[in-house]
Amino acid sequence: MMGSLTALIIDAEGQQPSLAVALENAGFQVIRAWDTEQGVRRALGESPSIVVVSEDMPSLAGVEMLPLLRRLTDSPIVTLGVGGKMRVIHALLNGADVYLALPVNPTEFMARIRALLRRYSAARPRREFCSPGGGPRGEPINPLADPHLYDAG
Repeated sequence: MMGSLTALIIDAEGQQPSLAVALENAGFQVIRAWDTEQGVRRALGESPSIVVVSEDMPSLAGVEMLPLLRRLTDSPIVTLGVGGKMRVIHALLNGADVYLALPVNPTEFMARIRALLRRYSAARPRREFCSPGGGPRGEPINPLADPHLYDAG
């Protein structure tokens, strides 16, 4: 893997410590967010190499925050959840690149992360976004307050 890699894990209760350890053991700097708002801020401010989102979030469900994350970052997004065909389809249609049903084997998890990063690094230039402290005209921005960011299309 090349360069400094960061993984943003958005997980309300830190329920996936083995996956964070697997990422750290593979050389990733792991950034954690414990709620949706913090996850959005960190996605904007940290420019993670990959985003891992738990489906089970208290304020805005992980799957419901996918369209917003997709608009904020070109990084691959992995969604973790309990599975079920409709949940998987919903996550994939709303911005997830991969849906993994829990419990996830850390070895399979890392294999999928590596595959996503290979594909993304070859195909996509990274977008530049304004920092949370200011928009293009110097005004403060709040991506959670902008309803246009929630549109998937």
